[in-house]
Amino acid sequence: MSSAKLSLRGHFLFSLIMAAKQERFNIWKQLKPPELRRLAFAVLLIFAIMGPIQVLMLPTLKANFWFRWILVTFISGGFAAAIILTRSRISRIIPITLLVTITLFALPTLEKTLFPIEISVDDQDSLLSTKQLEQQKIRRMLVGMSGIVLLAFGYTMFIFVIGREGKKRVRLETELNIAQNIQRSLLPSSGLKNNWLEASGLMTPTKEVGGDYFDFFSLSEDEVAAVIADVSGHGTGTGIISAMTKSAIIAQLEHASSPKELLQNLNKTLYQVTNKKMFVTCAYVLINAQKKEVKYATAGHPPILIYRKSKNRVEELKTNNLGLGLKESVHFNDATVELEEEDVLLLYTDGIIEAMNPSLVEFEVERLKDLLEKKSDSSSQVICQEILDTVRTFSGTVELKDDATIMSIKITS
Repeated sequence: MSSAKLSLRGHFLFSLIMAAKQERFNIWKQLKPPELRRLAFAVLLIFAIMGPIQVLMLPTLKANFWFRWILVTFISGGFAAAIILTRSRISRIIPITLLVTITLFALPTLEKTLFPIEISVDDQDSLLSTKQLEQQKIRRMLVGMSGIVLLAFGYTMFIFVIGREGKKRVRLETELNIAQNIQRSLLPSSGLKNNWLEASGLMTPTKEVGGDYFDFFSLSEDEVAAVIADVSGHGTGTGIISAMTKSAIIAQLEHASSPKELLQNLNKTLYQVTNKKMFVTCAYVLINAQKKEVKYATAGHPPILIYRKSKNRVEELKTNNLGLGLKESVHFNDATVELEEEDVLLLYTDGIIEAMNPSLVEFEVERLKDLLEKKSDSSSQVICQEILDTVRTFSGTVELKDDATIMSIKITS
């Protein structure tokens, strides 16, 4: 087999290997179309150098050398660019690879068909005339210069595209860190405990920043308020809305006499300051030790669970209220139930019940009820930790698609 054929096949194998390596470093899969096209063009220019390299490996450059030069250059660059543009989708790469393979292996036959008459030149440079040697130098210089130009322009464009993308990613990482810090600052640093109640809460965040928020407030010796909220979406915006929600709740605590009044005022505030595409789901409870009761209201939020020690069962508490920030004028309802010693209230976000296992089965409320019933004798902190650990075990290798937040309140006397 001639060195030219070996070179050609070697070039093609090298392209495939490089394509496989690129599959591992698939940054381009997240690029926007304009940047993807620029990256594809840069890769085209860089890989196009395989054309000049392959031609320079021929013993002599015959009169029709330009045909192989141009064809292999475009095939090399085009094949690499196609991998980028198709985002390495196998269904599209396979036909492109087959087409390139057929073209490359048919190249010698194609050359003989298109150029049947060639200048006969012996492969040994020693038998070439002075004029022929000069022609060979000029041809090789042209081919070599074309390779240098392609590589220089391709590398310059590649650095430009990657540099711009790197700056974008640094900016996004900075914004993400800010949002994560905002989210962490909203959460209480410790639980709440007095002579008749203990409350705890935990959150497992996703990779992105979610909008989960929870808190508890000791309003007096006999009264404790607790709230859990979930801002729709992810990212810096949700962190900011969570901060606004916390500030608005704190501002309303002294003025709102009931959960429905607090949600009413909170809704008006959020409607004025948020994008109408965003909203907040919320559950709020007001626990009174002297009256042995809890007033509660939920707004578009999963139902509150309450474990009744005397009945050894779990019940759902929910009011049919719209999520906060969706409409300016909304009437909210609340409700009241009695509390007994060792009853447990459980507030949570949908990240808990919507967590999926590898079989794409959701955790769901019924599993949460069963778990609360089994762990009801534990402290509020242990209940939260056990639930989160169980959710993580249930999910296995499947990442949480939303923050998983849990909050337990146990009546101790």
